[in-house]
Amino acid sequence: VMYGWHENGNPLEGDGGEDFERGSEEEAVEQQKGAWPGSLGNAYSDDEEVEENDFWREVTQNWDQDPPTTTLTVLNGITKFIGRYIDITRTLPSITTDVAAGLQRLVDSYYLAVVGVAMGGNQAEEVWGGPEAANWMDKIGDLMHSRSRLEMCKPIGAEQQEYKAVVAFIRRAKKKVGGLDVESRGVSYQAQISALESLMFLAAMLSSVQSKVPGLKDYITEVVEITPKLVRCCGRVASVLRVDGDGIVTRITEVEEKGGWEVEELEEGSNAYIEEALDSAAAVWAELAGRDGQLNDRLLEVAWEHIVGSLYVTLLEGFSKIKSFSTEGRALVSMDLQSFASGITNNLVERIERTERKSKGAAPPPPPPPPPPPPASTNPFGDDDNEDDVDDLTLTDSSQPTALGSETDSDDDFIIREPPKVTPPRGRHWVDAYVKAWYFDEGDLLKWISQNRASYNLHHSIALVSSGVGRHMKKRDFKALVTKIEALYVC
Repeated sequence: VMYGWHENGNPLEGDGGEDFERGSEEEAVEQQKGAWPGSLGNAYSDDEEVEENDFWREVTQNWDQDPPTTTLTVLNGITKFIGRYIDITRTLPSITTDVAAGLQRLVDSYYLAVVGVAMGGNQAEEVWGGPEAANWMDKIGDLMHSRSRLEMCKPIGAEQQEYKAVVAFIRRAKKKVGGLDVESRGVSYQAQISALESLMFLAAMLSSVQSKVPGLKDYITEVVEITPKLVRCCGRVASVLRVDGDGIVTRITEVEEKGGWEVEELEEGSNAYIEEALDSAAAVWAELAGRDGQLNDRLLEVAWEHIVGSLYVTLLEGFSKIKSFSTEGRALVSMDLQSFASGITNNLVERIERTERKSKGAAPPPPPPPPPPPPASTNPFGDDDNEDDVDDLTLTDSSQPTALGSETDSDDDFIIREPPKVTPPRGRHWVDAYVKAWYFDEGDLLKWISQNRASYNLHHSIALVSSGVGRHMKKRDFKALVTKIEALYVC
């Protein structure tokens, strides 16, 4: 979503809260790849257009060879306004304070707009801890089998300080600007990733002019420091929403409702939710790297790491909701995790092809014909010297890009590649370690939680007790163990 200047003013005048209005759908945030400025739509009305200035020309002089990932709001709006402010502070130093306040409101407004786009309309305070929370840990009574749409996006212990800083920045910006009600309906995932990346460019640009804008040194320092953290936090939320993380968690709990985790014999194949998760990943990769993909290679890898990480986070969240399972059920969870890990790193393009053929109603490609028999030898000793007569061979390599749509449309010969190999911080090994902890006895489990409490939330650790060793404990002993675990997280 792009934002236009209000016809009666702009964010640099008045309180700023009433001076923003949402632009049209055609002005949606997109990412430009190749030549700039791209087709992002104008960020402001004609009567508010800012003329080019020395700073804008300095920033954009090499963009035709190496265009950054940004939006026209930054390119033709904020960049030009920064240049204007630099000129004003040189000629009218007496109004430096007012100019600095205006620039801060402008930057805050853009940050809030991008956060709103990435968060899908969800409030950061609600997703990441609640505005009045004294700490990041929920009450023990709410943890046992709690369910919330974006619960898997809450920070683990090692991330709490980072998320606290992000929420504090967002709260301050809302208070300064007056608040913006932003939704991201109709905005693609790659547009969300691109909008977040534009914040990185904007922060770098502000850092370069820190000494030229008196009165904003501390603010720019804060923006430069918080931007990478904010981009990571919002990228996770956008990714969980894109893969329907809440839906996958629901599918996992439905397996339990059907008795699937209490099985007495292992069944072949993984549960249906694994196929749904892989189909979701394939759909995202088809969007990112397919015909309409606009991200450069670096952003493709960033986006894909977000997607893979969000799926692993979702799986662990779903596993922590399992109330009870048999020994075979635990083994089935491990098999599901292995199936997902294999599917997300191998043959994802084949899955995309199958989906595309199915959507077009096309039959699967026929098997290749058998090779023709070798020609009769003319050498009485059975060894032809004429090696040039060997038939041409068509060599295939599964690692090579695949042409989608080539079976049905001659003009659809688009080459899609396999996704990059990524290792998100919360990936397979993180989930696998959690699954293995189900097998620990009380002493080993308490020791494991003590050593790993920074990597898992409190409700994750309590779930290990309630669905594992705690099932056979007396109620008094169970409460005592939970109290010990809670004490570990307070430390």
